[in-house]
Amino acid sequence: DTAAARRDAELALELKPNSAESFTARGLARFVNRQMDAAADDFVRAAKLDPQYALAYFGMGSVRSSQERLKEALTNLNLAVKLSPRAAVIYVVRGTVQDKIKDHGRAVSDYSKVLKITPSFTWAHFYRGRAYRELKKYPKSIADFTDFLKHHPDFKEALYLRSNSH
Repeated sequence: DTAAARRDAELALELKPNSAESFTARGLARFVNRQMDAAADDFVRAAKLDPQYALAYFGMGSVRSSQERLKEALTNLNLAVKLSPRAAVIYVVRGTVQDKIKDHGRAVSDYSKVLKITPSFTWAHFYRGRAYRELKKYPKSIADFTDFLKHHPDFKEALYLRSNSH
């Protein structure tokens, strides 16, 4: 319900008008609604209000990744990881950026961190399996796809990629 998310974020700004958290909440709502420039403005304002607020940099990294501005995305996501090294979601997004720039080794590292922090996030096995496949580390790719398919047995892309890795 993106409209409700946007309303809640606007209300948060009314309640706490100079809050990094409020600007980040609105930025995330705008990001979901594909209002990238407005979302980026909110994340910049949040970071200016609180330069230690990791979610502001995560949000900006997400915006820049979706805009294919990958170097800027990595700069922001690297800072977010530094500020919040136990936030699995940051590693997921940074891993996808690493995949986009074909740095699959670093992507594997990020997805592995996700699994250490949040072992129940089975999608990290899928993402890491794809990265291992690109690195031609087929036994590891097969193992990750197999782990993923235990939870998502009908996911066609994982079945195809595992068969391709075999």
